[in-house]
Amino acid sequence: MTSRVAPAEEWPYEEIAGGFRVRHVMTPRDEFVSVSSGERASDAARRLGDDYGYAPVTDEAGLIVGTVARKELEDNPSERVGDRVTPLSLRNMIDADAPLEQLFDWLCDLPFQLVSAQKTIVGLVHAADLNKQPARTLVHLHITDLERRLARLIRIRFPCSREWFAFLTERRRAKIEEVRQSMDQGDVNINLLECVYLDDLHTIITKSDLACYLGNRLRWSLKTGWGGVRKLRDAASHGVRRMLPDVKHMPELRDRFRRVHDLIHAVDPALEELASSAKSASARASPRTGGGAEQ
Repeated sequence: MTSRVAPAEEWPYEEIAGGFRVRHVMTPRDEFVSVSSGERASDAARRLGDDYGYAPVTDEAGLIVGTVARKELEDNPSERVGDRVTPLSLRNMIDADAPLEQLFDWLCDLPFQLVSAQKTIVGLVHAADLNKQPARTLVHLHITDLERRLARLIRIRFPCSREWFAFLTERRRAKIEEVRQSMDQGDVNINLLECVYLDDLHTIITKSDLACYLGNRLRWSLKTGWGGVRKLRDAASHGVRRMLPDVKHMPELRDRFRRVHDLIHAVDPALEELASSAKSASARASPRTGGGAEQ
């Protein structure tokens, strides 16, 4: 019989996640709306409408010279766009090949940035672009990675399924058994731990002594921040639900993503410690063999 899921260490999550770049969510230059530095602010704001909170600013030659917020234009309707432009700088420009996950930090500082490649502006990115599928997939990869690591942590600490099973409610135990029975068919052997949900893993860890292996800060994160992890998981997995409903929630989205990232890296040393302890215990329990009895 074969197991349905391969061990977590066989899946190169970091390599796959690292393949997502800023260019995968940016709006290409030939598709974005820009305004001219010589335009009246009121006219430019009208063209942007409610769809665009920011826009690149071009000079008379059509070269991009900076960015402007629609609110700045609306608040100063009689001025020229050029009077309110934010000049190009390292602060409002991102490399197209930068890791996508860095946007969760950068877009908190400035929710609209231009994207460059080989010293040429090739697109723009806005905080709302984190609702696009590449960003959702990136988040889902991290949460899946966390889920598999937590499951492995439980598997090492409790080799017998009934040990960790006892930490769940009677209702959840019955549901998990039902799921396993429905999936356990043919030549596929379904491990009981493969039938649990992410919240079940959280319950097992927080109710057992496993949380002690994660350190004080991460134990607190598991206790107080798990609701945010769950909401991030649900939003990333839901095809029509926005991960970022509004720009003002960008810090909240960043913090949730960081929490998942921190939990992943906190599990690694705990896995090493538990694996070492399990190996030592196994060695002590094994019968010793000698060179034979003396005659």
